[in-house]
Amino acid sequence: VGAVILIGTVVYAAKSSKSSKNDGTENTAEKKVIAKQVETIILGESESSDTIETAGSVKAETKVDVVSLGSGTIRNLYFDIGDNIFANKLLASISDNSVSTNYSTAKNNFDNLQNNLSATERLADEAITRAEIGVLTAEESVISAEIALQTSQDNFDNTKNLLTKSSQDTKNNAIISFYTHLNTIHNSLDQSNYVIKAEGNRQIDGISQTLSVQDPQSLTDAKTSYFTAKNNYDELALLNPDSSSIPNDTFSLSSGLVLTKQILDDTISVLDNTVANETFTETNLSAQKTAFTTLRTSIVSSQSTLSGTLQTLQNLDLNNKKDLDSLENAIKTNEQQLQLAHIAYDNSVATLTNAKQAKIQQLIGAQTSADNAQGQLNLSATQLADLSIKSPIRGTVTNKYVEVGTEVTPGQKVAQVSQTDLVKIEVALSSNDIYRISLGQVVSINDNLAGNITNIDPTADPFTKKVGVEVSFDNKESELIAETFVDVSIPITQIKLSKADAFLVPIKSVTLSQSENSVFVINDGIAKKIQVEIGEPQGSQIEILSGLSKGDELIIQGNKQLQSGDDVVTQ
Repeated sequence: VGAVILIGTVVYAAKSSKSSKNDGTENTAEKKVIAKQVETIILGESESSDTIETAGSVKAETKVDVVSLGSGTIRNLYFDIGDNIFANKLLASISDNSVSTNYSTAKNNFDNLQNNLSATERLADEAITRAEIGVLTAEESVISAEIALQTSQDNFDNTKNLLTKSSQDTKNNAIISFYTHLNTIHNSLDQSNYVIKAEGNRQIDGISQTLSVQDPQSLTDAKTSYFTAKNNYDELALLNPDSSSIPNDTFSLSSGLVLTKQILDDTISVLDNTVANETFTETNLSAQKTAFTTLRTSIVSSQSTLSGTLQTLQNLDLNNKKDLDSLENAIKTNEQQLQLAHIAYDNSVATLTNAKQAKIQQLIGAQTSADNAQGQLNLSATQLADLSIKSPIRGTVTNKYVEVGTEVTPGQKVAQVSQTDLVKIEVALSSNDIYRISLGQVVSINDNLAGNITNIDPTADPFTKKVGVEVSFDNKESELIAETFVDVSIPITQIKLSKADAFLVPIKSVTLSQSENSVFVINDGIAKKIQVEIGEPQGSQIEILSGLSKGDELIIQGNKQLQSGDDVVTQ
């Protein structure tokens, strides 16, 4: 890569043009051409050395000017240039007798007024203490009332939860009972149908010959009752009882039991009008009568049980409300007691507030006087402290501006303190060399010290055309002195090219596209576009395998808006 030629400026090229003669007159005009500014490098000019040798200036990381905050005559100096000092070290003292006298007077006045303030405050605090005891007593009453209220509330909540659970359990039992009774109805209908054969083909063997022969109407009535009860059962079987519907479903179930009892009664009547025969013996008839009598007793028992369940369900909410009302009354009573306790507490707090306000009123005058005295004392103390000039930081004295006897005023410089534990070495490199270094790189200082590159300026200096680089060095051993010059050696890594005649150029100088890769070179002030073959990129640079020759002036900045044949200028 060659040396960098920085961006040029706008120039005007005067070109003469020949014009034809019109009416025997020859006119000559100057054509104004605006040359485009570019930055270039000369290919093949750089040395292939392994290091960049340069000089750098050592700078302290931090410099502070220590100034006087007061006025007077420098009485003593406690430093000299080159001294290592610590933070808050006394550097100089100023003589001013009036400041010391004013401080003593202000101190005595402040002490007297502070004692008066303390006595007034002590008496007011005693009154406040008594009021605070009253507040604590009232607060204990509030706490007791709150506990009582909470206890009654807990009793209410617990009882309510128990009642809710009990209600749910009752409803759940009623739901279970619903299906039990429904099954009883189903069995009863099935048994009756097995006798009277109201539907289907099943019937007790031999009974049909003499069934209800003594009163055929009783069989007809029994079948009618059967279908009525069966239809009701079918409707009940479609129900899906839950906690909200179980009272109504239980009521509907009670009607089903009534109809079931009716079909059992009619079936018993049919059996009473039936006589035995050879197939259906007297023993069989007697057994059926006994079975249906027992079944009827079971239905009656179910009716009684269901009636009790229905009554329980219907009175459930009323009974729960009755149980909870008494607990709610206890809550209201405790709420009233808590309200009275709060009123008593508020009164005690008001008493305490009045005591505190009285204290404030009593202390206003004393506090105001003490505050004014404090302000005067602080001012005097500041003025007294300003007579002692101290270093704000730890470091080395690098300049001295006054001598003993010097008259100083606020803001006047007394000394300069620099922190040199960490120094930075400022060097300037050509833009060509910038491509060969990187942040964090270790460099050699004066052949025996090592530092690190911590900053590379993004642009070059407009006058020197060089780029600023900072090297940081740990100077805790004071090996370097600020404001001196040192030798800096920056090692670089040689990049192995694919071909002997290849060049490494900035990527920004190459226009890359799918159809071609090209660069611009300068030929007699004219930009010329050249197609090139590229290799592998190396960081911010890329290898040119063919298309360029040693000595070509390659445009590396300002090439994006160029066209082949444009006038260009470098500087």
